[in-house]
Amino acid sequence: DGTYNVCLIVNSGCGTDILCSPVTVTSCAQVIAAFNYSDTALSVYFNDLSVNAGSWSWDFDDGFSSVSQYPTHIYAVPGLYTVCLTAYSACTSDTTCMDITVAVTGIDEQTFGSFMDVYPNPTDGLLNISIHSEVLNDLSVSIYNLLGERIFHVEGSELHLVSANSEKTTFSLNLDDLASGTYFLKVQSDDKFFMEQIIFSK
Repeated sequence: DGTYNVCLIVNSGCGTDILCSPVTVTSCAQVIAAFNYSDTALSVYFNDLSVNAGSWSWDFDDGFSSVSQYPTHIYAVPGLYTVCLTAYSACTSDTTCMDITVAVTGIDEQTFGSFMDVYPNPTDGLLNISIHSEVLNDLSVSIYNLLGERIFHVEGSELHLVSANSEKTTFSLNLDDLASGTYFLKVQSDDKFFMEQIIFSK
């Protein structure tokens, strides 16, 4: 790669002439950014289809980003988002954007959310989850980081019970082992679930 001064020397029987011109060459092939995606409720799985790329930068249009080639992102709320992928090589880049619709299909997340309170948020370690007693079947709680990786999971029988009555049951989670940052809490009961962005600050 580089710029070279290329010269043509012409000789005849009675003279010589030289013409020089700079020529720039590169070994980089053109980068073409492309991707597709699949989704499950608020979780979206992005599949990189870029050509000649060596690194990637994703903008999920909700304030978060990723440099993974195949990221998973969990949106806090349903909606229309314009996701952009910039693919890079050593000497060039390309960007493509796609509008995606994130929806909670077949699951009444809003209704389930009205049966639940999560507090305090932000939290410095202890998180309380108060759930309407009628939606406690097959309860499970998971926490995901911003890359969509599940870093915590517990079944309902393993949750620490704080209080219970005919209307609401309250559990607590100890998050002292988490690093300070932003996470997603997912609480599931049968075919319903509730997700909320939580902030942990020590």
